[in-house]
Amino acid sequence: MGALRRGMSGSGRVTTTAHRGRPIRVGVRLCALTMLALLAYALLPHQERIERIPFLVLTSVGIVGVIMMWAFPWRRGVSPRLLELVPAAWALFYVVLTSGAIIVSGGGDSALYLLYIPVLLFIALVYPLNYQIALLVVTMVSYTTAILLEEEPAPAGDLVFRLFILGIAFAIGSFISSEFRRVITAETRARAESERRAALFQTVAVAARDIGNLNPDEVIRAVVHATRRLGFEAANISEVDHETQTYASLYGLGVPDEYVNARLPFTIGGVGTCIREDRTIVVDDYRDFKVPVPSLQKLGFRSVMATPIRLHGEVRAVLVGGAREQLRISDEEVEAFELLAAQASRALEVAEGFEQKNQALERLRELDRMKSDFIATVSHEIRTPLTAIEGFGSTLERYYEKLGREERLELLTRLNANSRVLHDIVTNLLDFSRIEEGKFAIELRPVGLAHRVDALVSRLQPLLSEHVVTVDVDGELLVQADPLLLDRVLENLLANAAKYSPPGTRLWIEGAKEDDHVRVVVGDEGPGIPADELERLGERFFRGGDPNDRRIRGAGLGLAFAKEVLELHGSSLEVISSEQVGTKFSFALPTPARMEREGA
Repeated sequence: MGALRRGMSGSGRVTTTAHRGRPIRVGVRLCALTMLALLAYALLPHQERIERIPFLVLTSVGIVGVIMMWAFPWRRGVSPRLLELVPAAWALFYVVLTSGAIIVSGGGDSALYLLYIPVLLFIALVYPLNYQIALLVVTMVSYTTAILLEEEPAPAGDLVFRLFILGIAFAIGSFISSEFRRVITAETRARAESERRAALFQTVAVAARDIGNLNPDEVIRAVVHATRRLGFEAANISEVDHETQTYASLYGLGVPDEYVNARLPFTIGGVGTCIREDRTIVVDDYRDFKVPVPSLQKLGFRSVMATPIRLHGEVRAVLVGGAREQLRISDEEVEAFELLAAQASRALEVAEGFEQKNQALERLRELDRMKSDFIATVSHEIRTPLTAIEGFGSTLERYYEKLGREERLELLTRLNANSRVLHDIVTNLLDFSRIEEGKFAIELRPVGLAHRVDALVSRLQPLLSEHVVTVDVDGELLVQADPLLLDRVLENLLANAAKYSPPGTRLWIEGAKEDDHVRVVVGDEGPGIPADELERLGERFFRGGDPNDRRIRGAGLGLAFAKEVLELHGSSLEVISSEQVGTKFSFALPTPARMEREGA
């Protein structure tokens, strides 16, 4: 808008220069013809009394003046001020020259007073009214002086009549000039308005091409740059958060960092007003705005316009343009601004849909990869105990009589251990299936936490034998949980800690009361979990570290099962990990007392 208005005023100046320059060139030609006519008038027979020598001198001076005016570089970048002063000086020179010619050609009897008329018409066509009146006064004073200098001045009636004729000529010229100027001004404004509208919608059309991008960030940047091309000094797109009733800048140009880095409430700023009223807001003077953003007001922003960007019918962002100068924002400019926002809405909807499809496709690829990893892992995890069971069973079958009692017990023990591993894998898979089908029922009851932990540590002693295990659980602590599922959650967490921690390091289980909950923590002094893997902990089939490393056994189901069981209890699995320091898994379960209060 500002840029377009500056362009419009520039066009006006060019038109005014052309309007003045062409009549000047025509006037110089007419002056040349007038000088030639005066020369012929002096040399040819005539009725009036002429002092030939002075008349020829004046005519020669006039011819020299015409030559100088003709040689003046009108089309070579002459400054507007000089273009204004030179013709005015020439007009005064012409009036004085004409008055001199009247004096030496009969004074009151001379008809040369009619030569005043062309210069009056010339000034009327070229200059504004104040110049015209000034030259009319100079002309009348000059002519009156020329008449009064005679020994026998012309009668007053003749003088007044001739002055009246000059006034009539001046009035006609002034009227024609004003009409001519009015037409020129209207044409200039119409042309500028057409150019401005064309520029506006060309900007929007170019923006439509630029924002035809499937990347939302690129769409946002293109829209902001297009807003700047509309003539705004600053442009910004703010995202809208309806839950917190706040908005924040996504991308901006020409706006202060304080604004870009802030999250502002709906109650302030043009953006907030736009969101609340769900319409385009035009602020003519931001200094007088009732609820301004201080950082924008401090920078001196005056004109501000904001319009909503809707995605699927909901205001999700706001497009803003601003300038430090006070703009006259027209209806067409508002329409172009809203059209730009509408194009942004459509482009963002398309980009968002494309991004969602890409994410879904990527998720499907990830699931396919996880499925392949799962099949490979489960196949390996099942094959290992099956191979062992088959080997131990075959050995017992073939060499039972030859084996001693201790050897038989060792083989049976190892066979049973591998059977339990196989049982756990199959049980976890079946449990996940039941959870997905909604058939996994839990039976909540008061459970003594210390007893469960002690029994678990004792049962897992073969797995934990290479670690130092400490238990810090108050014997009086009770939690409301399914006892069997709680055992499996604790077993999975403790087994996971043992598998990923080096031999000789400490493992611990803690339990402490927090208000009406009990916080349970299982920790280790292992290598920790990389930050990029923390977010994926608890996903089914996800195994940390190198998935092809089979030294650490597991199908990636233990933590996922623990997470989903805790969610069935209304809790969640929390993880705190530092690389080379260790990991803590924790969850909170309600006390029976709390459950009783809620039940009541």
